[in-house]
Amino acid sequence: MVFEYLLTGICDPFDHRRDNCLPSSVSIDFIHVLAVESLCQRTFQWLLSGRLLEVMGFGMRRIAVAVILLSLIGMACWWGWQHFTSQSAQSRYTAATASQNWSAAQEAAEKWADLEPESVDAWLAVAEACRRNGQFALTADALGRLPDDDPRTLTSLALRGDLLLSELRQPQAAIENWQRMLRIAPHANLAHQRLIYVYAMLLKRSLLQQQIYAAIENHSEPPEAYVYLCALQGLQFSDGLIKCYDWLRACPDDRNLEIAVAVYAARSTPSRTQAMFGLKGVVPGDMSLIRTCREKYPDSLEVLSVFVDLAIYDGDVDEVARLLADVEDSANVDSRFCRYHGWVELNRKQPKAAVEWGQKAIAINPLDWKSRHLLSDAERLAGFAEDAARNSELAARGKILERRCLELPNGSAASDELLEDILQYGRDCGDNWVERGLTERLTPTRSRNTYNSLPE
Repeated sequence: MVFEYLLTGICDPFDHRRDNCLPSSVSIDFIHVLAVESLCQRTFQWLLSGRLLEVMGFGMRRIAVAVILLSLIGMACWWGWQHFTSQSAQSRYTAATASQNWSAAQEAAEKWADLEPESVDAWLAVAEACRRNGQFALTADALGRLPDDDPRTLTSLALRGDLLLSELRQPQAAIENWQRMLRIAPHANLAHQRLIYVYAMLLKRSLLQQQIYAAIENHSEPPEAYVYLCALQGLQFSDGLIKCYDWLRACPDDRNLEIAVAVYAARSTPSRTQAMFGLKGVVPGDMSLIRTCREKYPDSLEVLSVFVDLAIYDGDVDEVARLLADVEDSANVDSRFCRYHGWVELNRKQPKAAVEWGQKAIAINPLDWKSRHLLSDAERLAGFAEDAARNSELAARGKILERRCLELPNGSAASDELLEDILQYGRDCGDNWVERGLTERLTPTRSRNTYNSLPE
């Protein structure tokens, strides 16, 4: 009966004329059941007829238009509010800086940068306010936010690098900062100079040599680069232990700093002056740190070289050979280890094998006078008298030059006379990098980058 009414269209769920819906004999309970079934079935029938789709289609189009309009209005309002808020933050920052209220200036600048994260001006404002408030970590973070293509980025990164190295005492972060500068501008000579200094201080000899060659290639090397090249095998700074220990306290998990401190301590003589600078737990001349590093970092060439040098000093050929067996591949990157291998062969009465190792050593570092000295001894025993005499003479000159370099108060104090001697020595040793770079530097009409300037 119910479906009969539904199908004949007597009860339309959307028809409010109740007197036409049901016959008078239907009970109240049945009316409830009928109403539910009627609504469901009639709605289903109405869907099939397409009438609802027409109504919904018309409504949805209007709703869609309304939603789009509301979205556009909302976006415009949001943009307007953002712009208004950003302008307000800029105004507050300007007012705060004028009154030297740097706490308020920092708050306003940070709000500005939060609203406009792509704004270089906003991040520079944050950096300035944080610097004034002594918050150097936040200053460095803000300076590092600038994009590579902004003309102010190089100057900002230069300031950031010095901040990381001095106030924050984070040499590895500073190294990465200067490497970014060179990716942006390979001829940024300030970045080359800073990297050369840090690599030298950390006793990273191979990286130091590579960095100097890169600087020469870009006509951006500082004058001390040639001093470091000439004294590469004997680098030992008077303040190296103090400086690296200070960095290590700020970065206690830095492997390079831990190794540098241990090497400086092992190769230094006890000094009351250094003790005054608070080197707690680090005694110049103490071997405990280097032994710890030997166990902790068995692959470190710098740590291993300390033990090899001690074994050579004692004349212990077997111990040197044993130590070298752990790092056979090191001979490809460090001239000292080629020389160590040559020393072993020479003491085992194998002069020709020693000659080969000596030649490998000077191929890596042509200015290495110690390797030339060993090579001359091996060549003499192997019957190459003329070559032996030449390398002996070069070794003697190199030794004198190294002593002159190490006696300088600092690397940048090298005179033109010393650089001329290094140029002649490099030319005679076949070091094309030194010859090329110093020839340009010592030529009055040379065209090269102004030292410590930043590219436009």
